[in-house]
Amino acid sequence: MSIKKVIASILVLIMFVSVGVAFAQYFSEVGADATAKAVADLNNLKVMIGDPNGDFRGEATITRAEFSVILCRINGLEELAKSHSGQASFTDTENHWAKNYIELAKTRKYIQGFPEGDFRPEESVTVGQ
Repeated sequence: MSIKKVIASILVLIMFVSVGVAFAQYFSEVGADATAKAVADLNNLKVMIGDPNGDFRGEATITRAEFSVILCRINGLEELAKSHSGQASFTDTENHWAKNYIELAKTRKYIQGFPEGDFRPEESVTVGQ
């Protein structure tokens, strides 16, 4: 099972406890099974909204940048992240699409960078991280 599916399943359980069951909206490449229901719920809750093509990419790994975005969204910080401004804390995130999310997640102590001063936003997030 990919880390994306594990994280999606965990997030769905958390969301069911605090929010309840959402109406399903399925991505075209995801079937109508329990995983598809979890994906649809995460989409309806605006935690995972898919790529620019509207695909979920369930077999892909989650990057450190994508994980920062997910953390901000599940904590209700989407709008705050969008308006977050300032200089990048990491040497490799200044011009990155997820810079504001990464900065907010760092400020909230959800994530951290590496000792070298970089964040490595396009690397896959690991279970240990």
